[in-house]
Amino acid sequence: NGLQDHRWRFFLKDLHKNAIPAERLLLWSRAALIALNAAALLGAFALASRLFGATAALWLTFFLSVEPSLLAHAGLVGEDGTVAALMLLAALSLLWALEAPSAPRGALFGALTAAALLSKHNALTLGPAYVLVLGAAAALGALPPGADGRRALARAAAAAAAAAAAVFLALYLVRDVGYYRLAVRNTLAYQARGQAAFLFGRVSFDGFWLTYPACLLLKLTPALLILPAAWLARRDWTRREALWAVGVLAPAAVLLGVASANRIQLGLRYVLPAVSLLAVPAALAAARRPWLGLALGAWAGVASLASHPDHLSYFNVLGGSEPWRKLSDSNVDWGQDLWALKDYVRKSGADSVILSYYGATLPAAVGFP
Repeated sequence: NGLQDHRWRFFLKDLHKNAIPAERLLLWSRAALIALNAAALLGAFALASRLFGATAALWLTFFLSVEPSLLAHAGLVGEDGTVAALMLLAALSLLWALEAPSAPRGALFGALTAAALLSKHNALTLGPAYVLVLGAAAALGALPPGADGRRALARAAAAAAAAAAAVFLALYLVRDVGYYRLAVRNTLAYQARGQAAFLFGRVSFDGFWLTYPACLLLKLTPALLILPAAWLARRDWTRREALWAVGVLAPAAVLLGVASANRIQLGLRYVLPAVSLLAVPAALAAARRPWLGLALGAWAGVASLASHPDHLSYFNVLGGSEPWRKLSDSNVDWGQDLWALKDYVRKSGADSVILSYYGATLPAAVGFP
């Protein structure tokens, strides 16, 4: 409890009692995260083109670029967009390393996994997901055979471990790496404490098993709901395609399962990596069935444009006309328009304001009494 509250107080002090104005801090922080997510998008295209071919890679880039929930978090000062991008890159790099194990491919996989783990703790679900992927690779006969194959795998694994350790040590400046364990303990304590969750008109302090499946069902564009199902419904599977399916869906499924059993259920952002991972089978289906891909891709593009600039509150047609009666919290609003509200109040000439605010700052620091 104390650790979580201390972190929050430190953040507010750093933002609002800094020599640099909060607006400038947030502007440059957002710019950095937008650049990081754009670079991750290029990385996803590069890896996907090597794994699946250029057409599927282009579709993947398109879906990652227009999906409203991903767009909403790609430019916010927070961890959710970053961990979604890095978990996708880590999953793709593992598949690439398994295709032809080598030290460089292993090092890329280790570095991306470490970066995901350092961006947000829901990336810890990658551990059990990797076990499932490696088990599937062994069962499908996708691992390199013979003594030479085992040596190649060992070199890739050693390079992955070394690269992951190097990233951890570099970002914690070596001497502070022990704080990662403390941070994980802090997160577990926060989750054990719980927080009110809302789903379909009901409130619970222990969460609902259906919260995150409902978030995916109501807040994804139809392209990321229908196309993955179409790709999985096929019968003409190859071993390689089966490993692709496990490689991207196992991390999504483990994350969804752990989050559903959690007591902190505050919005789609907690399982946002599942959204970026679902874009892979959607891209593969679009490459295989171009007309279906074009129809649903156009739908996704129009939905994204129609929800601009309020991508955070996007709901698909299943959300209905009043989707906030089904889901709340950061599925609908995260207080991100406080500065816009201040401008509106000033232009309206109101002499008094009653403010009910839910967000990640101090209203007084923006100018509200």
